[in-house]
Amino acid sequence: MGGWIMWALVAVALVAARMATHQPPLATLALAALAAAAGAAVGGMMAALAVFALASIVLLSHRPRSARRRARRARERARRDRMAALREGATALVGRDAIVLEPIINRHGVGIVDIDGQVFSARALHEDDEIDAGERVEVVDVRGATALVA
Repeated sequence: MGGWIMWALVAVALVAARMATHQPPLATLALAALAAAAGAAVGGMMAALAVFALASIVLLSHRPRSARRRARRARERARRDRMAALREGATALVGRDAIVLEPIINRHGVGIVDIDGQVFSARALHEDDEIDAGERVEVVDVRGATALVA
């Protein structure tokens, strides 16, 4: 079998692998294998190996703008996910039920609630509301270590 045919089959196999795995470098290696097939047709197997090695290095070191854009978007998405995980601590309490341990009176700045076994200072959603101890309330917002309840 001619050397160029072998390199052409390698290129076809790499394209098939690229389609099956969605790995962009395999398409780049397929292009290098096609270049090696041309090198084998012109100069023999040693020329084909040299062309394949050189084409692989050149093509793999060049990152197209779309690949850079994809990588940047992936980094931004990972950063947003990390930030969302940090926010989950306080915002995870929003919507949960709480039990008032000490009466909530905004004008006096007092009030304590129990949210899933954790004790928080609390303020009523409406400034003029007073909530007695023992009442069940819902957490509307969390500001610092203070739960805003209704």
